[in-house]
Amino acid sequence: MILLVMFLAVAYGVYAVFFSSPSKTTIVGKSTNLNELNKLVTTVSQNLNQESLSEADIYIIKQAETPWRDDLFSEKYATKTVDVADERKVADSSPKKSNFTYSGYMEIGRERIAIINGMQYQTGDEVKPDGYIVRAIHPKKVVLGMKGEKEKIILPISEEEL
Repeated sequence: MILLVMFLAVAYGVYAVFFSSPSKTTIVGKSTNLNELNKLVTTVSQNLNQESLSEADIYIIKQAETPWRDDLFSEKYATKTVDVADERKVADSSPKKSNFTYSGYMEIGRERIAIINGMQYQTGDEVKPDGYIVRAIHPKKVVLGMKGEKEKIILPISEEEL
C-alpha cells in the first residue's frame, strides 16, 4: 500500500514537471507598464482633487512641510562630559536642600526609617550620591549633615496627595 502511494506521487510529479503545459505568461513591454502607471497617477491625483480635506488634514500637511526648528541630532543635544571639579562647583552653588525630598516615615519597634528621594535610610546611613549622613529622623522632619561638619539640613516631610 505504501509503495502504491509512493509510485502515484512520483508519477504525478513526473507528469507535472514534464507533460503539463506551463501557465501562460505574457511579457509586457516597458511602454505598457509606463502607460498603466501614468493612468494610475492621473486617477489618484484627480480623486485627491475632488475630495475635500478636513481642517485636521490640512494642518497635518502644513506641519509636515514646515522645517524643524531644532535638529535633535545636532551638537546642542549631544551628551557632554563634565569634569568632576565642575560638578562640585555646580553642586556647591545650588541650594543643597532642594536635592532631597523627605517623603515618608516608618517606625518599626525602636527603629525609625526615613524615605528620602525614594530610598529608605536609618539614622547614621549615608544619603547617596551627595554623602550626607542622616543624623536624626522624626515623623515630621529629618536632620542631615556632612561628616565632621556642624552644618545641618532640616528636611520637612512633603505630604503630596496622589
